[in-house]
Amino acid sequence: MVAGVIGVCVELWSAGVLVEHTADELSERLVGYGLPKAAQAVIRDLVRTRRVYRNYRVVYRIDWDEVSPRVNLHVTVAYKVVNNGLGPERYRPRLIEERTGRS
Repeated sequence: MVAGVIGVCVELWSAGVLVEHTADELSERLVGYGLPKAAQAVIRDLVRTRRVYRNYRVVYRIDWDEVSPRVNLHVTVAYKVVNNGLGPERYRPRLIEERTGRS
């Protein structure tokens, strides 16, 4: 049982290290190919993903309002944010709403 727990931990850790190493190597070859190293470093810092949204789920519910001839749309958003960066990073969630039609 102990060996199983250790095996799972090592598996999860090694998969994360492998993905991070592969992403770094690939980005070095693809980002700014042919540009000077300083320019490649700036571009790499801009495009490297530090935060990943996991278990992103959106639920829509449509209700008909009996009193007025309107349709109400209820949206529920749930997700977990994981920091894949090398250190702590500030994060503030934002919800952007879009309004269409007449109010």
